[in-house]
Amino acid sequence: MQRFPLPLKYSIPTILIISGSFLGLVSFNREIKVTYAKAEASAKTYLEYSLSRTAGSLDYLYRRSDTEQAEVTISRMGSDRDLNKILLLDEQNVVLLSNHYEARGLSLDRTVAASYLSQINNVREKMGGTVALSEDKKKLIAIYPVLLQSLPGELRPSRTGILFAEYDLKRAKQEAFNSALRRSLIFSSILMLFCLGLWFFFELTLTRRVAHLVAVSNDIAKGKLDVRARLSGSDELAQISIAFDRMAARIQKNTQDIEQSEKRYDLAVSGTNDGIWDWDLRTDEVYYSSVWMKILGYEPHSLPFSLSTWSENLHPEDRELAQKAVNNHLAGITDIYEHTHRMQHQQGHYLWIQAKGKCLVDKERKPYRMVGTITDITIKKQAEEELKMAKEAAEIANRTKSEFLANMSHEIRTPMNAILGFSQLLEISITDPVLQTYLEAINDSGNTLIALLDDILDLSKIEAGKIKPVYKPVNIRKLINEIQLIFIGQAHKKGIEILTKVGEYVPKFISFDEIRLRQILFNVVGNGIKFTEFGYISITVSSDILTATNVQLILKIEDTGIGISKENQTRVFDAFTQSEGQSTRKYGGTGLGLTITRRLTEILGGQVQLTSELGKGSIFTFTFPSVAIESDSSAPLTLPPDNDLNQFVPATILVADDVQSNRDLIRGFFKSTNHRILEAHDGLEALQMARNYHPDLILMDLLMPNLDGKDAILALREDPVTESMPIIVLTAALMEGSDTPWRNNCQGFLTKPLLKSALVAELKKVLPRQ
Repeated sequence: MQRFPLPLKYSIPTILIISGSFLGLVSFNREIKVTYAKAEASAKTYLEYSLSRTAGSLDYLYRRSDTEQAEVTISRMGSDRDLNKILLLDEQNVVLLSNHYEARGLSLDRTVAASYLSQINNVREKMGGTVALSEDKKKLIAIYPVLLQSLPGELRPSRTGILFAEYDLKRAKQEAFNSALRRSLIFSSILMLFCLGLWFFFELTLTRRVAHLVAVSNDIAKGKLDVRARLSGSDELAQISIAFDRMAARIQKNTQDIEQSEKRYDLAVSGTNDGIWDWDLRTDEVYYSSVWMKILGYEPHSLPFSLSTWSENLHPEDRELAQKAVNNHLAGITDIYEHTHRMQHQQGHYLWIQAKGKCLVDKERKPYRMVGTITDITIKKQAEEELKMAKEAAEIANRTKSEFLANMSHEIRTPMNAILGFSQLLEISITDPVLQTYLEAINDSGNTLIALLDDILDLSKIEAGKIKPVYKPVNIRKLINEIQLIFIGQAHKKGIEILTKVGEYVPKFISFDEIRLRQILFNVVGNGIKFTEFGYISITVSSDILTATNVQLILKIEDTGIGISKENQTRVFDAFTQSEGQSTRKYGGTGLGLTITRRLTEILGGQVQLTSELGKGSIFTFTFPSVAIESDSSAPLTLPPDNDLNQFVPATILVADDVQSNRDLIRGFFKSTNHRILEAHDGLEALQMARNYHPDLILMDLLMPNLDGKDAILALREDPVTESMPIIVLTAALMEGSDTPWRNNCQGFLTKPLLKSALVAELKKVLPRQ
């Protein structure tokens, strides 16, 4: 709404004066018009009466040919000061008589009556007089017919003259104006007195009270929140005053609450060391709090409250991205503005700042304000950098450890391949019981060494997160029987029993990772035999039915061994730790078995619980909350180990390995067969022999001089002559991911030490049988 230009104390009298003056002028103008109309009507009546009588007199005088008396009559009319012109025209429109002597004898066109020729002709024709206003409305024009004296021989006069009179209305209008002015002055005086009274009434009842309200409002606007209007009365303004006082009291209370809230907020913010900024997008003014200034090393209010204060202190490398983050938020791309950048401290160095904010939008969704905070995260950033460096160092150490384990595995498995491999060959040809005992000792020691190595490698894989469960149908009863058969010999030697019990409602087949479950059972049962001198070891399997397709599987392994004290039960699952803190020399092993067991249980979604009493034995309970049930038809058919190499059609087999004993072992496996064995000392020799002899199968080691097995495999696949030759990797190195290029170009994978049964299983995939 447009602002009124004057306050009420001036505007009300001004309006009253203007209104009164306007009404006075309207009244005066109306009086003038009415008076003028009356004056004109009176003058017209007078003129009609006077001229009609004069015209009749002149008719009589001219019939008697009394021209002198007619002249006297005209002169008498001329004595009226308002009759400016009196003309008596003959039938030729020549002036016969006039109140102005000099006009006598003049023709009509030389007199003031020339403009009224048509009216004169009309009067002469109709023989009726007329009175009308002049064109300038200042005079009355009267035109009447006059019968002049008869000519000789006429019984009655035939000539018609015209009596023309011009009556000046000036005096009549002046008198009318004076009369109207008198009446208007009286009316205006009365109206002025009424307006003054009305103004005084408004001054007492409205203006002063409104002025008081305005003064109180200004006081409140200046911060004097305790002032009140307190107007009395029962009118609307008093009601407004009451509402105003209530509003002022509410404002005072709200202000006090806001001040208290701001104090608490400032205290809270100062405690968090967050700087506040408030950006008015319409003016580009930015408020920076004292903490904001303090973060950058400045005193409060020492920097300009402008956007450039922020942008100029940004690190040049961060400026573009920081401004882009702000623009994205203002454009509605992000819900919250959040960005980390560097800002220059007053001393010249840069701080890492985390900025957050949010914009406010109007009804048209246009942002008009943006408020936020900044936090100095320099120490946090430094810690992150140190953590990053430590992580990189840890990753390097982990890679070094992995490389060491890979090398250790290769270096140990290579001689163990010869030890255990040739032991297998000697078992066939040696029948002496003593020598058989020696071979058995060699095999047991070699298998123990490989088991220790596998424990270390498994723990390394678990820590690196490289073990992923592989689920397939598992016959749980058959698996328990296999575990019993594996350890029954050791148990009989120590005079203890191995007992098994599978619950009636345990499914025959479950979906599980058989290798890892076997490893869990192997570790715990093996530990039980190791730490039990008499009594028994029992394996119990039970299940709780959850749904038609899922059960909760519970495995319980109990022994009557040395037991574990309560204080050591939490440590028994730690790496390189055995019960009661015994060293590994007394019972053997690495102390990793239970560590690996717990990790594998957790990977498979289960939990392990230990209950033990020192000197009375231990119970390990494994609970797998949800295990899928497999149908019998989905379970694979397992066959006993097959060691017969003569089942295959005679083939040419190329063995690529840089270690002579490894090649001799393969040749020893095929000694009593019709297969042809070729030997290559490295990858280059393997490539050449493959091109020359076209073998039916290549057994490829990975780590060889000149050209390793990985590159040799890829080279074989790129050569049209050798691209389709089957390749089985035979290595002592750790197995790499299944998606590596060389791995995708192989048909099988064997690890050292090599078992004859494992070799036969892989050959079944690539060689035809007889």
